[in-house]
Amino acid sequence: MDLLGRNVKRSGVLIKLTPKEFDVLRYLLERKHRIVTRDVLGSAVLDKTVLGRDVHNLVDVYLSRLRRKIEVGRSKRLIHTVRGKGFTFRDGDESAPPFHS
Repeated sequence: MDLLGRNVKRSGVLIKLTPKEFDVLRYLLERKHRIVTRDVLGSAVLDKTVLGRDVHNLVDVYLSRLRRKIEVGRSKRLIHTVRGKGFTFRDGDESAPPFHS
């Protein structure tokens, strides 16, 4: 992830993300291996004018789009759902600690 250029590459291939998708991915990467709830993710990256609407649905939409762009056709998933808790970014590093919030 190139923060200055706001570019993302996976396996050397540039992945086009919308500004909001980039913000969601950045937020998860900055909290790698930690669980982030929908509420926290929504309030951190969504425009304050959308808060109060169905934030959970909007977060799910952005995560779905992001997963499609960075994970489809690849064997290793990066964004994981922790049922009943939220989401976490894990890159498959086996030495990483178990999920924690």
